[in-house]
Amino acid sequence: MSGETVPKTHTPPFTRRIGTRLTALVAVTTFGTFALAVVTGLKVQERYLIAQAIDGAALFGDTITRATHDQMLRGRKLGCGDGNAYPYPSLAYVRSRSTARNARRSRGPFVAAPWSRARSIES
Repeated sequence: MSGETVPKTHTPPFTRRIGTRLTALVAVTTFGTFALAVVTGLKVQERYLIAQAIDGAALFGDTITRATHDQMLRGRKLGCGDGNAYPYPSLAYVRSRSTARNARRSRGPFVAAPWSRARSIES
């Protein structure tokens, strides 16, 4: 039987091999699990951040409400002592302060502070 040839072994195509199929199955399962974990984590984080923002806004609003109520009970008004109920000083108060400040400044071309050794130009 010297002229006889040995038949070649049958090898299935690459996509039909069991090793290839098991590797692909493990890879797809792992990727799917990680993707599911990431999506779930992002949703939980979004809900947590929204809840924190709502709680912070509620706390801030409650703080303002309590402070206003406390000030009302004590009969205090906001402002700079001029009876103004607004948090900023009235324009008349600002003008009176700036007029007094300008009056102190307009003592001549140069006025030294009383503690300094500099002399006025006029003296």
